[in-house]
Amino acid sequence: MPQVDRIIAPVAAALSLALAATSCSPNRGPEDVIDPSGSDQLVLDAVLIVGRPFPPIYLSRTSDPLDAFSFPWVAETGAQLEIRSGGERVATYSETGAAGTYDWRGSPVFDVVMAETEYEVIATTADGRTVRGSTVTPPHFSVREWLLLADDGESVRDTLATFEEAGGTAFARNNVVYADGVLEARFDRPDVPAFQVAVRNLEESSPLLVDPDFLSDEDLANLERSLSSPPLVADDSTLRLPWLAIYYEGRTMIRVHAVDRNWFDLIRSTPGLDNGPGAFAFGGNLGEGFEQPVFHIDGGIGLVGSASTDSLGFTVTAP
Repeated sequence: MPQVDRIIAPVAAALSLALAATSCSPNRGPEDVIDPSGSDQLVLDAVLIVGRPFPPIYLSRTSDPLDAFSFPWVAETGAQLEIRSGGERVATYSETGAAGTYDWRGSPVFDVVMAETEYEVIATTADGRTVRGSTVTPPHFSVREWLLLADDGESVRDTLATFEEAGGTAFARNNVVYADGVLEARFDRPDVPAFQVAVRNLEESSPLLVDPDFLSDEDLANLERSLSSPPLVADDSTLRLPWLAIYYEGRTMIRVHAVDRNWFDLIRSTPGLDNGPGAFAFGGNLGEGFEQPVFHIDGGIGLVGSASTDSLGFTVTAP
């Protein structure tokens, strides 16, 4: 199965955008969103995916939200990082060639991130500051059926092939016509607070499926080939995948993440974090509003979160 991409934008970049937007408000400043201490807070960014290798970890610091964002400029260099579980060190991290990007060295205790396991990420900077966060990974999650329903949303028109069944031929086997029928994922719901869905067009250049007359010039300029949803509850163990989340013809990947509490709290409390620059959100049924982001981080801000994921590949053609 293809490697899972990050479903949310890098935390430092997305927070920079959220802060900049807030600082433009006549009533609220960035200090009202993050912390009265202002800039120079540590930002810890670690996203663990069940069944995948331990990921890179990003360490940076906050800066003036009105400054143009550049990760190398805010990167925290020379830190020591480790992941621990049950009080034991699981993986030791060191800085890679990219400033502020850390990867594990040697062999971790486990080959991959385990389900239903608590992990703690601890970072100590060169000047002695410590930032940490912990996550309890969700149970294993898989979609039982990927279906194409008739336009009435009731009768099943086709069952789409999974990567386990079709491997690299899934895109060829799963041909769907844009806006013809209803895409639905059915699964046994694990005990998680919510789900997040990502849609990514894998083509470098392919025609639009939507009439550009319906979009403003600004929307067209910012139109991405990747976007993601707000958190979705899916209490009935199904997710409908809206056509309005698909803009381009060609090979398309849908990923459904069953997310932990930290991931859920951050994306529901920070506008724009689920998508990042230029992206369009779709769906959503929580409707919560927050005065400040929810971080679950000691000694800084950011995200130490986890998810369990499944994905589907298909090819979209124009009507």
